[in-house]
Amino acid sequence: MWATRQSPYHAPDGLVEVLREFHNRALKYRMTDDGTIASWPCILATRDNLRAVVEQCLLSQPQVLAWNERKNGNTAPFHFSSRYDGPRDPDDDFIDLDALRMNIVRSCLDEAKGEDTTIIRQVRLETSEF
Repeated sequence: MWATRQSPYHAPDGLVEVLREFHNRALKYRMTDDGTIASWPCILATRDNLRAVVEQCLLSQPQVLAWNERKNGNTAPFHFSSRYDGPRDPDDDFIDLDALRMNIVRSCLDEAKGEDTTIIRQVRLETSEF
């Protein structure tokens, strides 16, 4: 969700491949019965643990690293704009990977603080109440 929201296009390049690779990398880690990940020090969905997962499974992919670069080759460190500017060239924009990581982690933590949607879905499936 956040990659598409932060992209200057409808979706960033290679999004499907990135999600497949993220899935494959995440599957390599075996979850134990007590909710820990066998090869990771993750026990709970803490900010530090989620950052580690996002960095190791998502942000380390070469395709994702390319999202952090402008497509038109502009290397200027700043670009100033106002609400009165006309349409901008999307090739002059990029996805800020630090902001992407922060948004993903914050969304996961916000969802974890809310209701346990897993239990709600399970009850709905068992009782056929939708």
